[in-house]
Amino acid sequence: MLTFMHDCGEFIHSLTLVVMQSKTIMKYFEYLKEYLPYISDTIKGCTEYEINEVEIQLVKKLPLAYKEYLTLVGNDSGELHEYDRCNLNEIIEMQDEANDIYKRTGHKYLNSDEIVLTTHQNYSFTYLKGIGQNENPSVWIYILGDEIHEHECYKTFTDYIFDCLTRKSWWNKKLWNKFKENGIDIKIPSWMK
Repeated sequence: MLTFMHDCGEFIHSLTLVVMQSKTIMKYFEYLKEYLPYISDTIKGCTEYEINEVEIQLVKKLPLAYKEYLTLVGNDSGELHEYDRCNLNEIIEMQDEANDIYKRTGHKYLNSDEIVLTTHQNYSFTYLKGIGQNENPSVWIYILGDEIHEHECYKTFTDYIFDCLTRKSWWNKKLWNKFKENGIDIKIPSWMK
């Protein structure tokens, strides 16, 4: 009986997310809803409650564009990212991992206006910078190697997610065709030809 109730609870949670996502008009990621079914069937968004809980844990207010993204794919991004960690349930560990990477280089810790988006194999991470000043902040990357590389890679978070989506289409024919259907011409890099 308990298992049945748990399964029903999960079903109602998933159904609620689908209804919320389909009825809510988003400022930044309305277009993304159309492409998600072509990425993966495992994609799962976050509830507003889950996002609020993370904000409390981080003692940071997340920017609007990032919150919208999380409501669509925050619990499972369906391989939209090729990184080790990128989901909301890993966000605290990602902040810690980024600070550990910084610590190995004698670098500062994350600033209060920065939040890590993805981490990769304990040597690189992407992060939002200026989260308190902008609802669609820039994305930076930090790579620890023979040399340290840190630079702004996207002017906005929405540019970053659109690039992730187009890169995914290089290997996903259904997604590629959906872009074509919508009149968006995706360029294949020369190294893939």
